[in-house]
Amino acid sequence: MIDEATDTETGPTPRGYARARTMSHPARQRRGQVGLSSIVDDDKRCMTRELPGGSGSIPAAREYARDFLERAEPAVAETTVQDALLAISELVTNVVRHAPGPCTLRLALDEGYVHIAVSDTSSVVPRAKPPQPEGLGGFGLHMLRKLAGEVETRVHASGKTVSVSLARGRAG
Repeated sequence: MIDEATDTETGPTPRGYARARTMSHPARQRRGQVGLSSIVDDDKRCMTRELPGGSGSIPAAREYARDFLERAEPAVAETTVQDALLAISELVTNVVRHAPGPCTLRLALDEGYVHIAVSDTSSVVPRAKPPQPEGLGGFGLHMLRKLAGEVETRVHASGKTVSVSLARGRAG
């Protein structure tokens, strides 16, 4: 997570992230989607999507996430699905705007949470900025913190990973 007072990285890795990161199944190409691959583990509780990083990655990430979340058992509440899609849109949009090259979307489910992580090629840690009413940005990290409470950023050799965890809720 990012400490708001110092804009430094703090806190533990969210539960479920390591499982999403260490999936061992070979990538499968989705029909009709050149350059996009998917890995889903045996119990269908984790998914990884490689995205090319252009503007088409934003709706593709939402589509893949919705498909994954709608197949979850037990079902994820529709309000949580909508919040997850909003968070994913924000995270992938930031990649398209601020990081060159491809990105990776990871989702992991456990009994209580939907864990979302987006990795990109930039090592620049996102910083909260004052919102710009003219539509120039500054809303994203604030919105993610409202949805998830915490936003974690981890810098690694090939860039960074920004992750959030949303309370899962139950459908029905």
